[in-house]
Amino acid sequence: MLIINKYLPVDVWNEKKRLTRLTLDAEKKCFNVNYRKDSGLYKGFKVIDLKTASEIIDVRFYCPTGRANYCAMWIYSNVFKSSGTGRACGWGYNRESAAFDEAICNCGIKNFPRFGGSGCNEWALRILCKILNVKKYKIVEFYA
Repeated sequence: MLIINKYLPVDVWNEKKRLTRLTLDAEKKCFNVNYRKDSGLYKGFKVIDLKTASEIIDVRFYCPTGRANYCAMWIYSNVFKSSGTGRACGWGYNRESAAFDEAICNCGIKNFPRFGGSGCNEWALRILCKILNVKKYKIVEFYA
């Protein structure tokens, strides 16, 4: 288990910096293969480390029926390797980011600033890059 202390900006909800203790524990990951619905893949993000020219984060969004959004993510960093899935259904909020928020928690990252339902997926990816100590990176959004 790896404990990291960092000042993370939580500028989506609060303009002040807040001390957050993050726990990265790949043993606590939860990857549900039923949430990976390749026929319903419609969008995703890839984060490329420009220093090593390698992919470090892969996030995919699925919506096979229109009733629920699913997210599957993989982290391939030197600091932390893990995977997780998330699911969100209902109306009145951004289901894509809620599923992504659950996937981050299911990767074994605890105390990550909550953003589910807000639509701030790229913000969460930038915070993940800070946690993984990646200084130069490119976020690529793709559509299926």
